[in-house]
Amino acid sequence: MRKQSKQKRVFERISFKERVIIENRYCVDKKMITDIAKELDRPKSAISREIGGKPRIGRGKYSADARQAEVEKKRSNQGRRSRLDYAPLRDYVVTKLKLGWSPEQIEVRLPIEYPEDKMMRISDEAIYQYVYSQIRRNGNGKVKPGCEDLRIYLPRRHTRRAKKGFRKAQKLERIESLPSIENRPREAEKRKIVGH
Repeated sequence: MRKQSKQKRVFERISFKERVIIENRYCVDKKMITDIAKELDRPKSAISREIGGKPRIGRGKYSADARQAEVEKKRSNQGRRSRLDYAPLRDYVVTKLKLGWSPEQIEVRLPIEYPEDKMMRISDEAIYQYVYSQIRRNGNGKVKPGCEDLRIYLPRRHTRRAKKGFRKAQKLERIESLPSIENRPREAEKRKIVGH
């Protein structure tokens, strides 16, 4: 039963059988998302999300089998343990951070020092994520109980992690605000005034 009451719906994953119906109605019968949603007693947004949220582009391209495989792969990855749950690796990373090593240096050095131990491998991104996961509110709050603030050992010592692409946007903004060297006045070529 999906409905508990008229106001409240209980979330239930879309089944493979429903995916097959979506594929037939959407790709073969060319039905609208609203009609499919009514037939399956699902919110229109759930059907739209299922087909990729692009009704016109996705027409005829939705595959129940491909979508089911994608969902099962995501489900199998849920709740994966962190690499740093492995105590020797965590101890190595924390020790090197405290010695002033960057996460990038740690990532490069691990295969050299532990060529046989495949558990002693981690990406620099995973190290950064581990460091900021020790702090509440994505590095913006207090240190979680039983954790250690390792941000001070990072090369830039940022308390908060910048969003992806943030630095690039800042750089572009700075470049656009500065005058171009091609636009300098001709008298600057002679260098007669201080500052030319």
